[in-house]
Amino acid sequence: LDRTRLHQVKSSVVSVPGIKEARIRFECQLEQHLTFQNDEDEITVDHIIGRVVCAHLDEAVYDAEKGYILT
Repeated sequence: LDRTRLHQVKSSVVSVPGIKEARIRFECQLEQHLTFQNDEDEITVDHIIGRVVCAHLDEAVYDAEKGYILT
């Protein structure tokens, strides 16, 4: 972050900070971490499954009346 104009913000539920400037930000907890190996038993893929425990939506991208994100 030292090389950007982005800033950290304290998360509501998880201990990891978020990016303040993100218009949409999800706080997640790890559900499962799966790894996949190639024929030489080298890990080639990490598949991470997370549970969203908190969502932050900027009012500029969320239509509260209709209840959806403006793409």
